[in-house]
Amino acid sequence: MSYISIILLGIGLAMDAFSVSVSKGLTCKKNVHKTALACGITFGFFQGIMPLIGWLIGSRFASIIDKYSGFVGFAILGFIGGKMIFDAIKGDENESGGDLTLKTLLILGIATSIDALAVGVTFVSPELGNLSAFMTVLSYCLIIAVITFVFSFFGCEFGKKLKNIIGSKAEIFGGIVLCIIGIKLLFETII
Repeated sequence: MSYISIILLGIGLAMDAFSVSVSKGLTCKKNVHKTALACGITFGFFQGIMPLIGWLIGSRFASIIDKYSGFVGFAILGFIGGKMIFDAIKGDENESGGDLTLKTLLILGIATSIDALAVGVTFVSPELGNLSAFMTVLSYCLIIAVITFVFSFFGCEFGKKLKNIIGSKAEIFGGIVLCIIGIKLLFETII
């Protein structure tokens, strides 16, 4: 696989993380730069490590990963998005809303990178030796991680700026975005 292909693949994989980061930027109530950095690091890490895990697992489990990844992503993102919408409509000022907990961040990181696990299976190549294959796949994973970090960081920053335009409906909009991403993952799995 060429490095141009990996860059394009990295951009494609980063889109879900970007959208979720925009959503978190929309609902961020504290330091957006800290939230952007947390999103970038977490999403970049998971998008980078999942293809490596997929490559290590190999083609034995590719069909299972591919078969259920959309359902898992849909359930996680649908739940979190639905909770954001419910809390915003309920108007409970004591809820943390857009404040990102470590647990939520990790769950979102996994949910947005499950498809990268299946992508890693495509990196399996019989013509490469063990060490050279590992180094090649590792370089692919690092490229994907960096691209996802950049998209996620700036997505969160963009979301915060968009919040100034949307105003008080930002948390509802952010929840809707997460639900739409979950539905997209589900349809990609079904179709």
